[in-house]
Amino acid sequence: MMNNRKIVSARLSAAQQTLLANLIRGEVLLPSDPRFGQAAQVFNARIKAHPKAIVRARDVDDVVQTVQFCTGEGLTPSVRAGGHGVLGHAVAGDIVIDLSRWSSVTVDPGRQVARIGAGARWQDVDATAWSSGLLTPGARISHIGVAGFTLGGGEGWLSRRYGLAADNLIRAELVCADGTRVVAADHSEPGLTACLRGSGGNFGVVTALWQQLHRPPRVLLGGRLLFSGRHARQALLAYSSFMRCAPEVLSGSIAFVTCGQEPGLPASLRGQPAVAINITVMCDDESTGQKYLDPLRRLAVRPVADSVAPVAYPHLQTMLDGHNQPGYRQHSAARYLPELSGAVIDALEEAWSRRPGPRAQFSLAWQDAAVARGSSRTSVFPHRTPAWSLYMMSRWTNPADDVLHTGWIRQFKQDLAPFAEQGCYLNMDDDHSPAAVRRSFRPHHRRIAESKQHWDPANIFRHTANIPPAPEACP
Repeated sequence: MMNNRKIVSARLSAAQQTLLANLIRGEVLLPSDPRFGQAAQVFNARIKAHPKAIVRARDVDDVVQTVQFCTGEGLTPSVRAGGHGVLGHAVAGDIVIDLSRWSSVTVDPGRQVARIGAGARWQDVDATAWSSGLLTPGARISHIGVAGFTLGGGEGWLSRRYGLAADNLIRAELVCADGTRVVAADHSEPGLTACLRGSGGNFGVVTALWQQLHRPPRVLLGGRLLFSGRHARQALLAYSSFMRCAPEVLSGSIAFVTCGQEPGLPASLRGQPAVAINITVMCDDESTGQKYLDPLRRLAVRPVADSVAPVAYPHLQTMLDGHNQPGYRQHSAARYLPELSGAVIDALEEAWSRRPGPRAQFSLAWQDAAVARGSSRTSVFPHRTPAWSLYMMSRWTNPADDVLHTGWIRQFKQDLAPFAEQGCYLNMDDDHSPAAVRRSFRPHHRRIAESKQHWDPANIFRHTANIPPAPEACP
């Protein structure tokens, strides 16, 4: 796991600078450029990156030229799309290929397919697709980038019904390590396509994605039920039983949070610990959807706030945006828990009692149904067994508090180790060490490594949850 968040790369020589500038039709930003510092910033304020150059590619030809420049000069590229990854992989290369401006989204309503530029964020996709009455599983935060989220698997609000974002990836265009342009789809490159569905950015620079869209039932309900932190255990037990029997048109998460000062929040909860049950229901009429929630609303411990109501999908996708803004230092981890036993809940409560600050939180989402039905033949996403997907995260502003917050996450993981599955959801975990990646991809590790040997034998696309090419990949 990377503890030092400063990423430094020596400068290009004058000859290299001239060569790169002559190859690229877009912009080449060097460290001397006053725009360079801002262009190297990512979501996590702990990341301080100093690459040799940032290439704002104008078109795919620029991407090809940059990749070939890197291979010719013995440099490594990294790819910036949304820039949300907390480890800073996007800006860790010698040369950053910046696709963040490639945000176009085109929807074909008849075929129910969206073509998505590599720099698009989910808010771009959601708004465009919803204007045609369509949607697709995306991140629970609207400003997360589509490409990195999808290639890493992509768990979201709609995953119980429609699967992971990776399961909805129909086609991808990418530039490979030798500069070749490849169109990956089940009918053309089935092995590569399966690897793109879950193994991150190991295989090249993805420049565009085609996602399957869906036409949902007539009514979409969304919102949250908020319980006092004093009743956390009761709420968690009730939600656990509820989700085990819930139809797949209903999904959500339960989060242990500290309330802020949001308008409409009961005064008794402002600044206080609480449990938020975030709900999404797809149904043909509102009354049916609301009835699904009766077991949670009729607990002996009643919610102190209830905002579940009909909602447009793009608005639902922004429900958690206010609590997930850039500029904070951040550390996170993820685990899969087969069950929420009494001992697990004890460990969760103990961790919550030690939280280091008001922006420390954790959430649990039950993953089954369409996620569990995903095929290992067409995807390498390894976590298909029904389980609770746990995400632990802390945000803070003062660098002097780094040890406090990272230590909380580390102890949290240790306490849950006896109960958790091997491996984790790497999109949400800060540990991308070789051992952690191997554990997480254990069912498919050899398969991915062999494909990596074919498509990227020199492992130039290593700034990701990296799986080296076979035969060195596996002991």
